Amino acid sequence: MHIYINDTKFDVNENDTIIQVADRNDIHIPRFCYHKRLSIVASCRMCLVDIENVKYPQPACSTIVKEGMRVNTNNRSAEEAQKNTMEFLLINHPLDCPVCDQAGECELQDVSLEHGDYKSAYKELKRTVIDKNIGELVSTEMTRCIHCSRCVRFGEEVAGIKELGMTGRGEDTKIETFINEGLSSQLSGNVIDLCPVGALNNSLYKYSARTWDLKQMSSISSNDCLGSNIFYHTYNDEIKRCVPKEDEEINLSWLSDNDRFGYEGIKSEERILHPLIRHNENLEKTDFNSISEKFIEYLEKYSSGSCAIMSAQSSCEEMFLFQDLLRNKNVKKIDHRSKECDFRYQKNYPIIPSFDIKLVDIQSLDNIIIVGANISKEFPILSIYFRDAHKNNSTNIFSLSTYEFEENFPLKKSAILNSQELENYFTNSNNESGINLEKSKKNLILIGPAVSYLSNYSNILNNFSEYAKSINANLALLGDQANTSGAWAMGILPHRLPGGCFY
Repeated sequence: MHIYINDTKFDVNENDTIIQVADRNDIHIPRFCYHKRLSIVASCRMCLVDIENVKYPQPACSTIVKEGMRVNTNNRSAEEAQKNTMEFLLINHPLDCPVCDQAGECELQDVSLEHGDYKSAYKELKRTVIDKNIGELVSTEMTRCIHCSRCVRFGEEVAGIKELGMTGRGEDTKIETFINEGLSSQLSGNVIDLCPVGALNNSLYKYSARTWDLKQMSSISSNDCLGSNIFYHTYNDEIKRCVPKEDEEINLSWLSDNDRFGYEGIKSEERILHPLIRHNENLEKTDFNSISEKFIEYLEKYSSGSCAIMSAQSSCEEMFLFQDLLRNKNVKKIDHRSKECDFRYQKNYPIIPSFDIKLVDIQSLDNIIIVGANISKEFPILSIYFRDAHKNNSTNIFSLSTYEFEENFPLKKSAILNSQELENYFTNSNNESGINLEKSKKNLILIGPAVSYLSNYSNILNNFSEYAKSINANLALLGDQANTSGAWAMGILPHRLPGGCFY
């Protein structure tokens, strides 16, 4: 199947839209309401294109391709339609560019420059909208809003919480929260990236820098073990904001609020900036040379009876050097599991705790059992995949935990259990669990970090591992820190060396 765009032939798939074909082939079509990860509403009309033998220009975002279709994105008819739409959208938009945080990366600026007119025929008063407080993280300038509804659709379709909605009709249409409540989703910051006009802004970044002055640096999230890809934007060597770096296999186009706003901790007054040494019950500042000498002196004197704890937030390089130094000084008790109390499982534990399945393959699963994890709060990006799995594949999701919480995706069954009930959940001979999974189905059992804090963790892990084998399920282990897997691999354990060799 093929179509022609601007007299060039392209192969297309059935049910492709014109804008999808254009994007794949680097053909520019202006748009505001369209986003590749959201549903299509065709409300802004900015993507109007000319189609041969069709009387009026049609929206490229919602028009399905047909065999032999001839589309023109830049002839007189298409350009006139786009120009008129642009003028209509700018009728009530204020000239805020000099003070708008979106300036320099604003879709409205870019599109109006390329497809708009140099002056407007509209001479009347512009509409103004009172700004509402929707939380401490997202600030509003709703007079700039062009009602593209991206933020509304994101809440409904991705975040799973309908926090923003459109009220009123025509000129009175507004984007508001329900009864003036704030945004509570762990993914709420993504509406900042989605907004094409600067109506929804990053409160922490507001008025702190201009986009063209920022330097961009790639990084990996350190707030959970998923490893979302991010960009840090810096100005004068100070991090000003964090935005998502697109990754089709992990965080897609999204970012959790912890990842987006967590950089503020770097500037905390409580952050330790110098080495500290205890002297007469008080912690006193010192320099790195002095602390190194004291550390070596202490190890040589007390190494046989010493133990060492290292955070799994550290890098693999830091962990390797740490354990290498200590083991050379005969310190054998090294660990990163400061919150655990049952370590019997470690003898049969894999080299590293792994997820055992690609995130993109979650959509193909038939059943998911979550054990001891509040996915929506602890791993918000993972909740997006679970929502998509339920929506697109009718995946059954079950939750077993020791405390009560809500998820942003439907649960077929949830149970609140004490640690002993959790241990025996699938071992009772009567099998009263209400969860009967077939071996022929695609199943996943996900063990969350909260389970590892229980006194019978080893028994729980063993029983669920055996059950996973019995139903041919993948077993996924979620760490409680960003580099828990690295800590296991680098030997930050009393019984293993780097690479998993037993000590």
